[in-house]
Amino acid sequence: MGAVRTPAAVLTRRIRAEFEEVPGLQLTVDEGVRFWALNFETCAHVLQRLHEGGFLARTADGRYQRAPAV
Repeated sequence: MGAVRTPAAVLTRRIRAEFEEVPGLQLTVDEGVRFWALNFETCAHVLQRLHEGGFLARTADGRYQRAPAV
């Protein structure tokens, strides 16, 4: 059987896929809230997790974007 996917894991995969599929995508948390129809806390949490995991980088003006490949 496959791994159990929590709603948070599914959402994280979905947001990660958006950044993979749209080169140059940069979003603030507020823009992400509108883009993915999420509440602020959920959006901020997922973006922060992706940032802490090294997938996203944060710009000086607070936008999240794909981290440069190492």
